[in-house]
Order: sequence, then C-alpha cells, then structure tokens
Amino acid sequence: MARKFSKAHQRKPSRGAQPYAWLGAGALTLGVGAALVGGAAVANADSADASGRTHAGAAAKPRAVAKPNAGTGSARTLSPVRTSLPAVPRPQVLAAASRSALTVAVRTVTAPVVAQSDSTVRASQVAAKAVSPIASSSAPVFDFFFGDGTSDHPNAGLLGGSGFSFDSDSCSGTTACDGGNAGLLFGNGGDGFNGGNGGSAGWFGNGGAGGAGIVIDLGDPKGTGGQGGHGGVGGLLYGNGGNGGAGGNAVPLGSTGGAGGDGGATGLLSLHGVGGAGGAGGRASNGGAGGSGGSGGMLSLFAIGGAGGVGGAGPVSAGHGGVGGVGGFLSGNGGNGGVGGQGAGGDGGDGGNTGLLSLFGKGGNGGDGGVGEDGIEGASGNRTEDNNGKAGGVGGVGGAGGNGGSGSWVFGAGGNGGAGGAGGVGGRGGNGLSYTIDDDGGGSGGKGGDGGSGGSAGAGGTAGEGRYLLGIPSNGTDGANGDGGAGGAGGNGGTGEDNSDGRGGAGGDAGAGGKGGDGGAANLTHAAGAGGDAGEGGYGGAAGSTKSGQSLDGAPGGKGGTGGQGGIGGAGSTTEKGGSGGAGGKGGNGGTGGATNYNTGGAGGDAGDGGDGGAGGSDGDADGGTGGDGGDGGTGGSGGDGTIASGAAGEDGVDGDDGPDGVAPQARAYALVAAVNAIQTSAAQLMEAPTLQSVWSDLANRLNYIFFNVSPSVTGSEDPGPSSTTDGSISGDLGMEPNNGFSATYEVVAGQDVKYGELHWGKGADYGKYTYIPDPTLAKPGIVDQFTVEVSNAPDERSGLLGAVEGLLHEAAISLGLSQKDTTTMTITLTVEATDKAVKGQYGDLANARYWQGQSFQNCELMAAAIAVNQVNKTQGPPNPNQKSIVALAKDTDSVVKPGFKMFLDETIENQNGSRPGDVPALLNAHTDFGVTATQMSFDPTVAGRSLALTALEASLAQGDAVIVGVNSNLLWSSTGDITKPLYTSAGHAVEVIKVDLTKGTVYVNDSAGVKIVDGKPEGKGQAITIAAFLASWQTSGYGMTIVSAA
Repeated sequence: MARKFSKAHQRKPSRGAQPYAWLGAGALTLGVGAALVGGAAVANADSADASGRTHAGAAAKPRAVAKPNAGTGSARTLSPVRTSLPAVPRPQVLAAASRSALTVAVRTVTAPVVAQSDSTVRASQVAAKAVSPIASSSAPVFDFFFGDGTSDHPNAGLLGGSGFSFDSDSCSGTTACDGGNAGLLFGNGGDGFNGGNGGSAGWFGNGGAGGAGIVIDLGDPKGTGGQGGHGGVGGLLYGNGGNGGAGGNAVPLGSTGGAGGDGGATGLLSLHGVGGAGGAGGRASNGGAGGSGGSGGMLSLFAIGGAGGVGGAGPVSAGHGGVGGVGGFLSGNGGNGGVGGQGAGGDGGDGGNTGLLSLFGKGGNGGDGGVGEDGIEGASGNRTEDNNGKAGGVGGVGGAGGNGGSGSWVFGAGGNGGAGGAGGVGGRGGNGLSYTIDDDGGGSGGKGGDGGSGGSAGAGGTAGEGRYLLGIPSNGTDGANGDGGAGGAGGNGGTGEDNSDGRGGAGGDAGAGGKGGDGGAANLTHAAGAGGDAGEGGYGGAAGSTKSGQSLDGAPGGKGGTGGQGGIGGAGSTTEKGGSGGAGGKGGNGGTGGATNYNTGGAGGDAGDGGDGGAGGSDGDADGGTGGDGGDGGTGGSGGDGTIASGAAGEDGVDGDDGPDGVAPQARAYALVAAVNAIQTSAAQLMEAPTLQSVWSDLANRLNYIFFNVSPSVTGSEDPGPSSTTDGSISGDLGMEPNNGFSATYEVVAGQDVKYGELHWGKGADYGKYTYIPDPTLAKPGIVDQFTVEVSNAPDERSGLLGAVEGLLHEAAISLGLSQKDTTTMTITLTVEATDKAVKGQYGDLANARYWQGQSFQNCELMAAAIAVNQVNKTQGPPNPNQKSIVALAKDTDSVVKPGFKMFLDETIENQNGSRPGDVPALLNAHTDFGVTATQMSFDPTVAGRSLALTALEASLAQGDAVIVGVNSNLLWSSTGDITKPLYTSAGHAVEVIKVDLTKGTVYVNDSAGVKIVDGKPEGKGQAITIAAFLASWQTSGYGMTIVSAA
C-alpha cells in the first residue's frame, strides 16, 4: 500500500556529496593515524543536507562526535552520549563537507564510543563493534579501509568497497534514506530509498540510484508526491552517474506528482563516464516534471550527458520532460531531453549541450512533446437527473518538442529538435435519454450533447547548432510538428415517448460535432501540422407515437446536429508550406416524425448542416496550406405515418463550405523569386558542378553519420487497419524518418515476410507505403499475418581503404555511445477480419472425419500420414495408403532421422515408439505416387510461438491442406471427461487436425488411437477437444506440425 507523504518529507533539489575529499596524502595520513591510535571510523553523525531535510541516524548505540584538531589532522573525542533509542535506518552516514568542484577537502572522521558508567571503552572495541563494515571481522584495521557498507553504517571502507543500498526492509516508514558512499579508490555508491539520494563513488565506480518518491494516497487532496532522489556521482576518474529516482504519484484530484530526481554527474576528472538518467515525473492531476540528466564532470576528459526523465502524465497539466545533461568538458555528447508527459501535453525537455571547451561531441536531441489525451465521452441523459446528454470532453493539447542541444564547434553536430505532440481527440457527446417501447407518458427525448473539440497540436523543437572546424555547419534538424486532434461526434437525440392519453413525445435534438484542433506551426525542415477533422453531428431522435383517441398530429422528430468546423492548419515557414485544414464534420440526419392514429403524422426533423472546412495554414514564405473540405449536410428525417396524411419530411442539411487556402504573403514576389531560383538550379545542373555549400553539407552529413548518427525512425502503425470488408486488404505506411540527412531505405527481413498473402509496395512519392492482399480463402474466415522490416539510414558505402576506415570509426563511435546504429526494425501485424461472417473463425472441414483409420500397434505417425494422404486426395483405397501398405513402405525405407535404421522396425516391437516425426515428410515425399508434398514445421514453445503456430495451422486447414501435429496424448484425452482412454498412449503421439473452430473454442482431430466404438463410431474419429487442452498438449512437441498438400 502506498504511504502518505506530508510536506515535512518533501525534499528540495540537492546533489549527493561528491567524494573528492581524498585527493591529498593528508587524508590517508589522517585515516591511518585515527585508525591505529584512536579507532576512528567513518562519520555516523545525523545531519541535515542541503535540502534542509533531517536524516534519521542509527541511535541504537551511543556515540561521540569527533572533530579533527586544527592543524594536526588527528581526531579528538567529545563526551560520550548515552541513549537507549532503538536502531533505525541510517539514511546518511558521511557528514558532507560544503565544497566547490575545485576544492580539495579531507573526509571528516569520527570515533563512535559506547558510554559506560565504570570504564572507558577501548578504541579496538569501538572499531570492531561500530566502525567495521564487517562486524564479525578479526582485522578491524583492514575492515576500516576495505569493506561494503551496512544498514547501520552505509558508507564503505575508507579505501575500497561499495556503499549500502537501502530497500523496504532496511528503510521503513517515510524516512528518506540516502545510499552509502563508496570507498576512496573503488566501489559503487549505494541506492537510495523513499526519495533518498544515491551514494557517490570514489575514484572508480558508479554512483547509486536515487530512490523513488513517496506516493500520495487519498488522505491529502492538495498533496504533492514525493520527489525522487538524485543519483549519486560517478567515479572521480571512471564510472557512470546514478539514475534519478521517479517522482511519486499523487492519487487525489487536484494534486501534483512529485518531480523526478536528477541523474548523477560523472566524476570531476572523468576519463570515461555517462551521466545518470533523470527520473520520471509522478502521475497526478498535475504531472510532475522529469528530472534533469546528469552532466559530465566539470573538468572531465570524456563524458556523455544523461537523458532527461519523462514528464509525469496529468489531465490538467502534464509534466515537462527533463533537460538532457551537459557533455564532458573536453569531449562527449549532450544527453537527450525527456519526453513530455501525456494528458494536457507536457513540453519535451531540451537536449543537453556539449561541454564548455568541447573539441568533439554532439548536442542531445530534444524530447518529443507529450501527446494530448483524448477527451472523455459525455454522460448520456437519465431519468433521475437530466435527460439531456452532456458535452464530450475537450482533447488535450499536444506538448511542444524540446530544442536540440548545441554541439562542439570544432568537431561536432547539433541535436535534433523533438517532435511536437499530437492533439487529443475530442470526446463524443452523450446521447439524450431515449424512452423504450413500454414507456407511455409522452415525454420528449433528451437532447444529445455536443462533441468535444480536438486538442491543438504542439510545434516541433528547434535544432541545435554544431560545426566542424569552426566553419562547416553541422546543425540538427527541427522536430516534426504535430497534427491537431479530431473533434468528437455529437450525441444522438433521444427517442420520444409514446402516449395513449395525448400527443407523443418529440424526438430530441442531436448535439453538434466538435471542432478539430489546430495543427502545429512549420519550421525550417518540417511542414506544418494538419488541422484535425471535425466531429460529425449527432442524429436527431425519433418522435413517440400518438395513440390517444384525440385528433392530434404526430410529434416532430428531432433535428440533426450540425457538423463541427475543421481545425486550422499550422502556419507555414520560410521553407515549408502551411498545414492542411481539417475537414468539416458531416451534418447529422433528422429524426423520424411520430405516427398518429387519427390525424397527420409528425414532421421529420431537419438535418444538420455540414461543418465548414478548416482554413489552410499561412504566414510563411512558402505556399499556404490547402483548406479542408466542407462536411456534407445530413438527410432530413422521414415524416410520421398518419390516418389523414404522413408528416412532412425534414429538410436536408446544407453542405459546409470548403476552408480557404492559406495565402503566402507577397505571393507574386515570391513566385518571381521561385522562378529565378529554378533557373539558377537548372543552370547549375547543366554545369554539373556542385556548389561549395553542397560539398560542405555532404561532408558534414558524412561525418555526422560516422561519429554522431541517429537511428532512423519508423513511425507507422505496428497494427494497421482496419481491413477491407470486401477482400481483406490492408494499407499502411512505414513512416520512415532518416534523422541524419540521408535517405531512408527499407527491406523485408529474410525469412520474416508475409506468409498468407502478398505485399505490394509503393514507388516514388509512395515509397514506404504498402498494401497487403490476403489469400482469398483465408480472408473469408479471417487471418493474422505479419512481416518485419529493417529500415536503414546508411549512406552508400565507400569502397576500398576509405570505406573500411569509415566502418571502423563508425563502430568505434557506437561502442563509445557517441553514435547510434544505422538500422531500426519493426514487426508489423496484419489482422484481417473475416469477409464472410458465416465462416468467421472456422478453419477446415468436419467432413474430413470420414478419412479416419485406426492403428493396431505403435505406429501413430504413420497412421496420421495415411489419413492425411487420403484426405488430400479426397479418395480412399489404392494408391492411397492404409495401415498395412504404409507400414510396409516404412519398413523398407531408410530413416533420415536415425541413419543406419529403417523408418519402422517391426509390428511386434513394442518399445520402438513408432516412426519418428522427421521421417514422415521424407517418406511421403519419396513416394511420388501418393501425389502429395509434405513440409515439417515447429515453433518456439512460448506465447509468441503458440500464436504463430495456431495461425499456421488455421491457414493450412483453410487452404485445404491436411495437418499432422505432435501431442501428448495423456494431456489431450484427459481433457475429454468421460471419453475412454485410447488403446495406445504415449507422450510423443501424433494426430491429424481436421478443423479449428474459434467461435466454439474447439479443435477436431482424427486420432488413430481412439479405436473404441461409441455411439456407432470410433471415438477418435472427428474427436472434439477444447482448444486450451489441444494447445497444452501440442506445446510439448514444440508445436511440431507436418503440412501435407497436393503436389
């Protein structure tokens, strides 16, 4: 259960004490002298850190506080303190000295002394009981210098060992426990807990991770989740900073999530290290901010900044992503900014810059803006409160992408800007209250609620700057801009109530569609985002019938809702056009008028007008965006039936106007400039002479690829759809982004192409787009297929020595963490819904049970093969095999699985366990007079393998093939309840599957071992098995199967 966290336990940002107090020989002298003379130990005093929070210390043993004598370096013992308090976790043992990064200090050493009334405790006793990290050691002096920290004494030995890591057992309650510091020379810092900071390393080692902040439960409606602890500092010379802890979530409405802790820095003089990642912000109504990534040490030779933490999700306001850490002083990349929180999209964090005097390094990429959360659906009308539907919630705003960090100007590249987050979809309006056929009071149907507006999108972040040799530009790319969210559909009007004593109730008017969200503005490298499409108007409610004997006209139907207005396209830039406006929403249809028994029927409701299309984006020097299409007007409702005349039909809605195209300022002047540029470009192409700028650009791109490559992105859906209802086809787009100035290419990974259909790939402008067309026989019941693509952003390979050198340098940069791989893979799943509902989820044919044959001894594999051949050929008798003929063939055919033996030995040998599964396809393929082809397959006995195997089984059955599977017969038949156990059982059994029926959860098999006659047929003939039992028994063979098809 999450613990409550009061304001007293909230911590301000602070950094773990850096263990650089060991640089001088005076520290060693002090330590040795204190240990040998006074039994000194690492400080155990309780202290208050820079955040102002008091850390609980171990009070189980009375202790004296020791201070070094001025100018001597020796320790003097103060009066011992008596105490009988119980032991509690020690969040901080070392009293941190306040010092700058360039200050050389000496670790403070204290000697705990147990108070006694009649004697003084000797230094050796103190060292053995209170000082040593290993309390049972017989070498207290050695233990003082070397040993891991403990819960009572979290810091490690003076020279070596790792600090203690706290957990729920050693750090109870809401106390923030800091991890122990490592020894001077080597060891890792310990992990903090409950928001405690990670411990710092010595010269060589990694900093400890900060603890996750305390979670706020329901008790404090205005509370804030606990802040995550900061990561510990990495080794002075070598090691990584610790990761920051995640901020605590806050459950009550209106609360705020805790901020993520900052990642720990690398050591002051780091030769190699990576800053710790910032902790994620806590989730709450107002999400907490992500922690900053750890930076390279102030004088580090080589260090990579840590990544910023992800902002916490929040529907009111989401947390922004943490800033990436700064790279090393002389070399190393800046860290990437954290992604903004989802909800009311948080902004992405900025990428970290390279170090102050960086000679080599790339700026970090900005974090993507958070995606806006979809608005909630409006509540429908009800009888007890309000019969009108409520409006749908507004979609959340997408967050802005973070800016890319600056790279080195000697040999470096700027970071890419983060992508702007898409706006959330507006919530659908709630439906008005509808009366049922049994209601009889003439109540009017409730009004539908309006759809919520789509959220506006965030703009992409600005690229960071970089240079080669101070002059060759090597800037990153601006982030892509988000699209506005679609508006929510209006709610439908409610149906009016019938009335036996008067006029029926009128149909409720429908709600209007929501407005589409606006697209994000363009930048220098990415077009503006499109405005979101508007929501459709709801349908008007039908009127109730007038059943009384009075001469009354029927009640009118409800009006259809007006379609929403399309969102405005994002504004263009000097190089990229404005975004397209969103389409207007379709008007809703009017409701049907009410019928009457004695007069004119009620008028049908008027339809809603279509919404206007959104305006295209403008304001850039490039072309303005295209305006959105206007929505179609709805159809008027039919008039109600009457004894005198039917009611008049409602009027159709008016189509919405198309949105205006965005206008580029000074269009004529820019058209002239464009014409001049085109002439100059043509002239340059004719001269076939590259410009100096293009040469520099090509060189910068090549160097960026080698040393600072960013992997390509694949933004397309991993599960595109829906499939066509006619042929099951599915279209999609890989959505490739090269991210490095070169072109992105793709190829389908060998052996991982589609199996049950064909892929058709687009060319030219449609490169990367595809259409999948399934086998028509599989589209009818539905099938799942998949393929894997590998996308590459590698440039053309150079030949010879230069190409080899480039490859080696690129691999070296990847191993150092400076560059990313040039490939990204994605597996795309294609779910084809059944085009024939009558056979949905059904594969195979139960009529194939007629090909069953029984076995008389241990030859189940051979008998399953005989059944399969008869089924494929759809006839029985020669040349198709029976038990006698197929056994004879197997006894005369050499085994391919076990060379030196025949496939089948003899009918009288009971322990030969039949023929082997691998021999069956060889036997069938060797005897061409059977007219079949056999293929053996198997799959990993995992959940993923099970899914692939079942799909392969279904596809084979649907295509008319016979399938033999290996099963554990005991598992298979034990699931059938009162069915008699078959005559022949073994763990390695084989049956032929004739049908899979997913709608009933049943698999039907021909099992040659089920020879007992029950109800006039052999039990194994078309035996039904639950799909769960079948899969469990099939898994034991590694989902082994042999597919037998016509040759």
